[in-house]
Amino acid sequence: MAEVFGVDCSWVATDLSARVSADPGQITILVAAAGERLACAAFAVYEPGTDFVALLGGATLPEWRGRGLYRAMIAARAREAVARGFGLLHVDASPASAPIQRRCGFHEITTSTHYQWA
Repeated sequence: MAEVFGVDCSWVATDLSARVSADPGQITILVAAAGERLACAAFAVYEPGTDFVALLGGATLPEWRGRGLYRAMIAARAREAVARGFGLLHVDASPASAPIQRRCGFHEITTSTHYQWA
């Protein structure tokens, strides 16, 4: 993710590890590997007591874009959500991924603004 987004994303590994340790049934982590290198990664977080699954963290290395990996990650996470009985998917899409999300059938219903507490 750091390589894709150009910022320090080391906190993501810590967060994912904590989620898996706390309750492995509430998260799915997917990766697509090209040899020893991860080409694409994404995860889904299942919100207990709701119908919602958050599709998060989708990132594809530039040299692997345009080959369907990101769309495959969307589809795999959506299938898993349905298999688990969840009916609603939430995606906080970046400007780069929003067009792909729309082509996959997602509709923008609102926007969010991210802030960092200082």
